[in-house]
Amino acid sequence: MIVPWMNFVGSVEGGFPPAVITMTIGFNPIWGTIQQFLIMSLVAGNLDTLKHIRVPRFVSVLLTAFIFSIVHFPYTLLVAGTFLLAIVYALVYFKHRNLWVLGLFHGWLESFFCFFVLGKDAWMTFVESIW
Repeated sequence: MIVPWMNFVGSVEGGFPPAVITMTIGFNPIWGTIQQFLIMSLVAGNLDTLKHIRVPRFVSVLLTAFIFSIVHFPYTLLVAGTFLLAIVYALVYFKHRNLWVLGLFHGWLESFFCFFVLGKDAWMTFVESIW
């Protein structure tokens, strides 16, 4: 866990901040907004507006959080974290219906979480997957 932090602070060659974190901070909000649209708008929004079945708001929030978190299986830390965050995201979405802010926050949080907690270079993982 300390290695990514040391690379971030002590990087002479890469400069400050490293290009990888800069790229993920720029790219991940786009992907975060797409994810928020898929889960909040399509799942939570549709559960909230069903005509024939009245789904209580707390059920919509928990079901949305469950669906969002299960996508991150088998990484238990991500499953737990995304479940809790999706509860917050859903509550904010139901109150404000603003996907842009949720997507921006989602992307930035994902960037820092991957880099500092998981020690993963999300940008290089993405680049390697498309080459």
